Amino acid sequence: MVFGLAGCAGFSVKPGSASDRQEIVRERAQLRWDALIKGDLDTAYKYLTPGTRSIVSLDVYRKKIRPGLWEKASVESVSCEADQCEVFMLVEYSYRNMKSRKLQVKEFWLLDENDWWYVPKN
Repeated sequence: MVFGLAGCAGFSVKPGSASDRQEIVRERAQLRWDALIKGDLDTAYKYLTPGTRSIVSLDVYRKKIRPGLWEKASVESVSCEADQCEVFMLVEYSYRNMKSRKLQVKEFWLLDENDWWYVPKN
C-alpha cells in the first residue's frame, strides 16, 4: 500500500501483481496494528472486512478489544494467493508486572470491494 493514500481504510486498489498485493497488505496490516497500539480503535475497526463490520458494530468492537497490552508490532512476512493473504506479525506485549514478551501472530487478509481487509478469527 502506498503511504498517505493507501493508509486510508477506504482506499480502493487493483489486485495487481503478487508483489503489489503483498506490499499493500503489508502496509495495511502495519497500519492496523499501529492503530491498535495507539488505542485508536475507530481506525483499527475500519480495517475489518465489510461483512464483519455489517454484523459487529464499532461499540461492540470497542468492548471486545482491550488496548494497552501491545507495545510494538512489525510485519514479518506476507504471502498472497489471488484474493487472500496470510500475514505473520511479531507483536511485543506486556501484562501487569511481566517482562515484555514477543508473540508471532498469524492473520488473514481478504480482497473484497476492491480493497484488502483484515479477517478476525472470531
